[in-house]
Amino acid sequence: MKYLIATLATLLAPSLAWAETPQALLDQALLLGPAQLGAPEGQPVIFGQAGDAAYVANLGGPDCRTDADGCDTIRFSSFAPAADQAALDAWNAAGNGSQVALDGEWVSLSAEMPVTGNAQAVFANWNALLTQFVQTFEPVSYTHLRAHETGRNL
Repeated sequence: MKYLIATLATLLAPSLAWAETPQALLDQALLLGPAQLGAPEGQPVIFGQAGDAAYVANLGGPDCRTDADGCDTIRFSSFAPAADQAALDAWNAAGNGSQVALDGEWVSLSAEMPVTGNAQAVFANWNALLTQFVQTFEPVSYTHLRAHETGRNL
């Protein structure tokens, strides 16, 4: 009987996803610096700042809304002014769980991370990547990030 229960638990474990509320994720973002929760087009998004870099955290999941607890992934992004291709190639070759790409006159950093029951660890991992990004590329301010996201010129 114990073997059967252990086998079932092992088989079911990968299908069990941990999910958080947008507010719980915002609480973790606030530990990095100023942040606010928005919901453009009904999808929860955190706009935040950690040190000198601004970022966007798009919350996702099967039932991820501002009034639900189905957020099980976070797609982070941040931006910096354009850099040379060698710096982009070196970053992407490092295998740090993120990608940078040249997007017009911007370098975009993106990383998708599952919420695995420890939102604090997810934001700590993002903060480490963002710190490395800041050291490699010149970050943009929160105002510039919002302008980029909304398509407005400053």
